[in-house]
Amino acid sequence: MTSPIDLMTSKKKPAPAANEGPAEKLTNVGKHTGKLLEPQGSAIDFPPVDPWPEPVCGAEVLAAIGDTFRRYLSLPAGAPDVLALWCAHSHAFDLFHCTPRLNLYSPEKGCGKSTTLDMVKLFVPIPVTTESLTTAVLFRLVQKITPTLLIDEVDSFLEGNEELRGLLNGGHKRGGQTYRCVGDDHSVRSFSVHCPVVLAGIGRLPATLHDRSIVIPLVRAKPGEIPERFDFRRTHRESELCRKLARWVADVRTELEQLDPRLPDGCYNRPADNWRPIFAVAEAVGGDWPERARRAYASLAASGDVSPHGRGAELLADIRDVFIKTGLDRMPSARICEDLKGREDRPWPEFRNGQPITPVQMAKLLKPFEIIPRDIRVNLECLKGYHVADFADAWERYLPPVG
Repeated sequence: MTSPIDLMTSKKKPAPAANEGPAEKLTNVGKHTGKLLEPQGSAIDFPPVDPWPEPVCGAEVLAAIGDTFRRYLSLPAGAPDVLALWCAHSHAFDLFHCTPRLNLYSPEKGCGKSTTLDMVKLFVPIPVTTESLTTAVLFRLVQKITPTLLIDEVDSFLEGNEELRGLLNGGHKRGGQTYRCVGDDHSVRSFSVHCPVVLAGIGRLPATLHDRSIVIPLVRAKPGEIPERFDFRRTHRESELCRKLARWVADVRTELEQLDPRLPDGCYNRPADNWRPIFAVAEAVGGDWPERARRAYASLAASGDVSPHGRGAELLADIRDVFIKTGLDRMPSARICEDLKGREDRPWPEFRNGQPITPVQMAKLLKPFEIIPRDIRVNLECLKGYHVADFADAWERYLPPVG
């Protein structure tokens, strides 16, 4: 005799028909649960670059790519060459200790950030373009396909997203990874986050990301400044250049891996990590490319001033300017603050609650650098202030050389 429990169980779990296939099973589950059974969205495809079948001249390919950027975009001096060199590095980023983030930023909309991003996309391997990104998508994409991430509108979603910023920071260095618990047993697994990244947005990046970036500032083009608009419907020439670039990089991989390029004076620490792949590619190409890279560095490194590295470093730089301008060897704190207040392009005139920076606030910013105000004599008065020698060590450690 069938028990009441057996009857209840049989009603809850009807047996599937013998001839029921996968489609019928999905249909039945759908009828009982009312849930969406198929994956949402569209399947995505990431075809790799098919390298050009014959050897090519790297100098000619890079020149053509640089000229393409120069022809259709309004860019600062040196930027077209750096864009071409960065695209080349993206085809062999795994050879370098660090892959610099490429930061396209502007003070306002309409300055060509998205257009520049779309043009970079034409010359890099496995480009993935997005205007929004989660940490889960980032590390799974990188682990699965190692793309070149082209992230637009970063100013709209990166602020305050510490976890995403951390993964973008970690992916700057070879071996960068994150850890997640997966499966029913919650086993800990590692996921790579190391890949080339372009970040486009209005305003500066957070300090830690800026520190890992080659910065290309963009401004709105004047009427008639760009003679031609790029037609993204017709990209056969650019596709061919990308294939040729992939072929050239494949042919010089061993040389790139062994190169230790000579960097410009003053390029050390994190900037050296960022620019080393650019100079390595330039030396591998040869010809006038090393010199072009040096001119580009001189132009773009000057535009990426120290301010995003932290308020302390920015203050050090501005105080150095004050001492150079005045020629004094000691200054009262109040006098330094007075000079800082006159720098309208800096945060000091409205440092806190719309008020100028005070000697106390300045001292707090300088304290981590072991720079402490002391008694100094000025015109027979004893005042709190600083000797220029108090800053010498910090200036040498945290700022590029003057001039």
